[in-house]
Amino acid sequence: MGLRLIATGIDIPEFRKRFDTCPITQYEKTLEKLYNNNLINITKNRITLTNHGKLLSNRVFSEFI
Repeated sequence: MGLRLIATGIDIPEFRKRFDTCPITQYEKTLEKLYNNNLINITKNRITLTNHGKLLSNRVFSEFI
């Protein structure tokens, strides 16, 4: 749900600390699909929505359900 925080997105180190797993590993296929569709950005420390992803945020969120 961190993606709903449009300005900050998901803090990867904080996610690791909280859930004892890496979101990149845990959701690899989903994140790859969203990244390839230009819906998210992935950096070393964050996963955020792209401008296009913000417009289609419900689609992005539904991929994790």
